[in-house]
Amino acid sequence: MAKITLDGIDIHTEDLNEETLAEIESLKFVEKQIEKMNREINIYAAALEFYIVALEENIKSNNTKELRD
Repeated sequence: MAKITLDGIDIHTEDLNEETLAEIESLKFVEKQIEKMNREINIYAAALEFYIVALEENIKSNNTKELRD
């Protein structure tokens, strides 16, 4: 028997109608998409940090002068 837990209550999926089962599948799909996007965000955030550090090191190594107002 497959079951899901909703608000701490175990529900057997065979007791649910087709519409509810479709909503569960949609929910699972959206959760997976969010997880995928969060992984991508983490990758982009790491790349951003890498480029910032590389830029700072490049500027320092080239003795680039700071702009003053």
